[in-house]
Amino acid sequence: MLNGLMAVAAIVTALVFGGGLDKMEQVACEVSFELTPYSLEMHVDPVFRVWGDSPASALTFANVIVMDESLRGTKQEAYILHHEMNHVRQFQALGVAWYPASLVLPMEWWPSRTQVQWDNPAQSDEFMWQPPTWWRDMWHFFTVGIRLG
Repeated sequence: MLNGLMAVAAIVTALVFGGGLDKMEQVACEVSFELTPYSLEMHVDPVFRVWGDSPASALTFANVIVMDESLRGTKQEAYILHHEMNHVRQFQALGVAWYPASLVLPMEWWPSRTQVQWDNPAQSDEFMWQPPTWWRDMWHFFTVGIRLG
């Protein structure tokens, strides 16, 4: 239930900040399966980018990245998209617990003397909390399941 509300809220965020579905594009989509002795689930996690008037250069809510129109075609575009994709992964890993976790985890931490290397989008990985590879995601955009018993 809560996952569904977050997915709807993410699309509403895209519409409010982006100004319409015509400015929305899918930048990634991950499909995964989870099999237990009692169920089979398929998770679909698309990531959308919306070009619009962002209150910052970019912001992320769940699986929607709103990037300011002025970044389109600049050398900063790839870097900022990669940075915001890290926030999408953080949100998928933590779900709504992302909000209280952001008070104690370095979701958006930058050392004061760090020079941004615009030609190296992966630089932001060094300064942001990354979910471990073994981590089970807490939030998915869409889930379909079959009960096996």
